Amino acid sequence: MEFLKEILFQTKPEFLQTYLEAGLIHSTLFEWKFVHVAKRFGAISRGAEYGKVRLGKIIDSYAGSPLFKETLKELETEKLDIEKAIEILKKIQKKEIKLIFSQGLSPLGKMGIKHKFGEVVGPAKPEAEIFNLFKQRLYNTSVKMICMNCGKWEKTFIVEEIPKNLRCGSCYAKLLAVIHPKAIQTEKAIKKKLKDKELTLEENARFERARKSADLFIVYGKKAAVALAARGVGPVAARRVLAKFYRTDDDFLRDLLQAERQFIKTRKYWNT
Repeated sequence: MEFLKEILFQTKPEFLQTYLEAGLIHSTLFEWKFVHVAKRFGAISRGAEYGKVRLGKIIDSYAGSPLFKETLKELETEKLDIEKAIEILKKIQKKEIKLIFSQGLSPLGKMGIKHKFGEVVGPAKPEAEIFNLFKQRLYNTSVKMICMNCGKWEKTFIVEEIPKNLRCGSCYAKLLAVIHPKAIQTEKAIKKKLKDKELTLEENARFERARKSADLFIVYGKKAAVALAARGVGPVAARRVLAKFYRTDDDFLRDLLQAERQFIKTRKYWNT
């Protein structure tokens, strides 16, 4: 409490902007804005994947640059009202604004803690209930299986109903890609490639992603389809999960749930 009073009454208003900026550049909000500004500047490719890169290191390398300054400027313009904050601080110190100090968190403080540290304070629903809902949703997800060997056979399944020894209904190959039922462009890219036609960069990326999912299906069968049905879990993430040893199916599903949570937690950085 005394520390808070010291901050409010001893901080010089003319230095407030400097203090705010010092804290802002180490926040997740700054990271989020930096990614978007960096893409506009061309410093980061719009199609780049950032999951394996620590943004902090990238940001540090641009410290003091026009890109860095522009990020800070846009945040201050869009998210902060520094002039008003300085005005309020001055009024507090002149006792034109009365402050009442009390123990515990305010309603606004509780919202902030829940938003920032939701994983620490715990979810609104019990973990067991969350897991059961995830499991039910995952097994009821629809996926399309398409043969990467002949390209003539495709079929949509509910994950739970995928046969254990599924093979192509035309050529009997097990090289089956697992794609979204509405991934029409991926399906076209597969058939185009199998006809030895030249692919665009985007088509080739779609084909390679499908091929990697088919490689997983050859090795892991239905289990690969289960992994790829999770939201945000592509072939690379699915391979990491599938490569582990699990004593039970539920242990496997809990790892998938964690992978999905990680995607949800970080996707704000990757989407434009």
